[in-house]
Amino acid sequence: MRERRLGFHKREMQMRIDIITVLPEMVSTALNHSIVKRAMERGLIDIRVVNLRDYACDRHRTTDDVPYGGGGGMVMKVEPIARALQNLLLEHEKIPFQSAEGETEQEARTSKDSTVQINDTDWSETLEKFKANRSKKSP
Repeated sequence: MRERRLGFHKREMQMRIDIITVLPEMVSTALNHSIVKRAMERGLIDIRVVNLRDYACDRHRTTDDVPYGGGGGMVMKVEPIARALQNLLLEHEKIPFQSAEGETEQEARTSKDSTVQINDTDWSETLEKFKANRSKKSP
């Protein structure tokens, strides 16, 4: 009844959020508490957790790699991320995509709308460029 008093309409207000992660159990546990849980119960948001390891191709379901040039830490492989996003594109027309700097991908080429349309050909081209650059740098 509170939604009615505030003027909310569940059908109009629902937002879908897909979270791609290598720790789906941890994210799901965190989402089942507090304000987020209540919003999900009221139908205001629909949050789906995607396990990135489901899109890895090797038998160990590896999603990270050593950084080029050595050094400490690990970097995420682009291939599992691209596959996960391609799968999400089957359900969505547009995907807001954040760069590592926190700004919207291709922000200079987009209008004020922060949603960037990504399609299969864009990802294929990006993946091919990444692989070509990576093979050039390999000794």
